[in-house]
Parts: sequence; C-alpha cells; structure tokens
Amino acid sequence: MLIQADHPNEKSIRATYRASSHLSIIHDASYMGCLELSGPEGTLVRMLNTVTDPTVPSMGSA
Repeated sequence: MLIQADHPNEKSIRATYRASSHLSIIHDASYMGCLELSGPEGTLVRMLNTVTDPTVPSMGSA
C-alpha cells in the first residue's frame, strides 16, 4: 500500500525522522517515493527477504 502525505510538510526528512523514532522505515535511495509497510514483523521479514540481498551491507552499517 502506498501512503501519501496528508499535508505538504509531511514529505520532509524531518517527518521521516520523527516516524522512524517509533516505526521502521525503508530508505528509497531513488527519491521517487516513500513506502510504509505495516504488519507482523515476521511476515514483513519473510516478504522482504524475497526481494533483498542479505549480503549487501545495510544503510546503517556505514
């Protein structure tokens, strides 16, 4: 499900940072859009494991 900002000021980095303080986020390096995934953690992990490469370092590991 694609979640769009309700207000123009919710598209900023600050809003993303605030959301990340209590939610998980995925950084879209292409800057084409922002996605919010919700559901049981195990289900999300299994789903993301099918489309990600676990051998590539994460953004936070740099």
